[in-house]
Amino acid sequence: MAPATRILIGLFFSLWASQILAKTYSLNEGRSRSNSFRIVNPTTERLYFEYYIGSFDALKSQKSSDLGGSRGEFHDLKFKSFKMTNEEGKVSLPYQSFIVKAKKENLIVGLKHLPGKFFKDIYSQVAPKKPCRCDKNSPISYEIKGDYENESSPLYEIESLGTYRGQALTRVKVYGARQRSAGIEVFPSLKLSLMTKDRSPLALVNFKKDFKESNRHFLIIASKELEEGALEWSLFKQSQGYQVDLFYYEDIATDALTLQKFIREQYKLKGHQYAVIIGHEFLVPTFYRETSMAWDTPTDYPYFYMDNDEARADLFPEIFYGRVTGATNEDIVNQVKKLKEFENRSWRNAEGISRSIGIASNEGINPTDEEYVAQMLDPLKNGHNLTPKYFFQKDPQAQVSQINTALNRGAYWLNYIGHGSGGSWPSIHQGEYLSSDIYQIKPGAVKPVIIDVACQNGRFNEEGRLGETFMNAQASGEPVGALSYFGGSVDISWDPPAIMAVGIGESMGKNRNSYSLFGHILQGQNHLLQNYSTIESIVENHVWYHLLGDPSLKMR
Repeated sequence: MAPATRILIGLFFSLWASQILAKTYSLNEGRSRSNSFRIVNPTTERLYFEYYIGSFDALKSQKSSDLGGSRGEFHDLKFKSFKMTNEEGKVSLPYQSFIVKAKKENLIVGLKHLPGKFFKDIYSQVAPKKPCRCDKNSPISYEIKGDYENESSPLYEIESLGTYRGQALTRVKVYGARQRSAGIEVFPSLKLSLMTKDRSPLALVNFKKDFKESNRHFLIIASKELEEGALEWSLFKQSQGYQVDLFYYEDIATDALTLQKFIREQYKLKGHQYAVIIGHEFLVPTFYRETSMAWDTPTDYPYFYMDNDEARADLFPEIFYGRVTGATNEDIVNQVKKLKEFENRSWRNAEGISRSIGIASNEGINPTDEEYVAQMLDPLKNGHNLTPKYFFQKDPQAQVSQINTALNRGAYWLNYIGHGSGGSWPSIHQGEYLSSDIYQIKPGAVKPVIIDVACQNGRFNEEGRLGETFMNAQASGEPVGALSYFGGSVDISWDPPAIMAVGIGESMGKNRNSYSLFGHILQGQNHLLQNYSTIESIVENHVWYHLLGDPSLKMR
């Protein structure tokens, strides 16, 4: 049986079993109105939202014994048309969110709701703490952090997201329930209105339209040690019609802060849409930011958003960016060769243009990594006619030789989801896929864009990390590996990077020719913003992840 077929069958039986065991609770007996969340009669000055909850499902949690106490049994709740909050260790409750073009401080909120309906002895499960993607076989924790009940919490929350190209953006979350000490209170109907204090126009963000590339200005910051490669990059981008500004780090800055100042000054002058840094982190410095996974996470992210550097909540880089690393000028020039090969469709073996590859661990719940990787690749199958080849950890074929056989045939896209060590993909059936295995790939085939949901493989310090090796490896004197690589520089969390990767795939499927590669990546980050409730985790995902390659790459 094909791996994809097994996923679908397993998912069907999982959903079927949940539906059989779950109990449905109705808020309005005798009425059949379904759950909904919608905008009602918006104007240029005011937005109106309303939701209705007619019912929800409750399934006794298999993890209730971990929580214990006098509360009795805990439940996994599902509210159709609503998402569930996922702050680790906090009660999981139904919510919806939307993003408006306004400053948080300039918003006036009006709220009306019907009295809540109380359901005795229904206790929603807390959002679990899952391990990072470097910890093999680490247990999932359901430990409660702080207070479990939130009886006095407001039914809405407003969060500043920073700005994008001068426009302030704010997320509004609306909740459908409160957890009380004796059970859960669900609110069947709520109406919320928004307007600005200064009566300025108010509108929702349109992610597809508002984040389109606006110009072809391209900024290159390179180390003088890689001058030959930088000139090759500059000439190539100019040949594609970009207006290129090339500067050498040693001439313009002395550290990360002075380089950040220079980039922001250049942005004010020309509004660059794209930028690359050429050189590893010890040739052209990066920032180091504390995250939940590392106190010194290397990140180029602060260079390319234009809000106050201390805000840490700007989720929208104004400049679409990447980093190009290599030990020699030849490494940098070889990356340009791969880009030219892609642009001209000049592979000796072009059959991989219609293929994708998915590699997934045998871990994870709701969803599993196998289910995640199918969500990532299905949109490309439908939107780009890519036939996926799956390598699941439980299958004997998921080993180094078979993965390299697939790469020898070529692929347009590759998703990996599982554990990472910095120099390997451990989540295969036998052994690990190591950086050294990349040198065994035969040249001449289509080279994939790689989206890597794993720890540490994306660091750019010229230590032979997996991502850098995919970008710089040669075989028989020719470049092999990947066209571009997107991965995390340190340990990363379990779900947020995976949700982002699903969003990248969905953007690729729906907007085939609309965006550059970084444009699709930003749509993936925005997908995470729309489907994950914890803002700190979303910000960290921007800090962890880095594109090695050309951000302006047109995915045709």
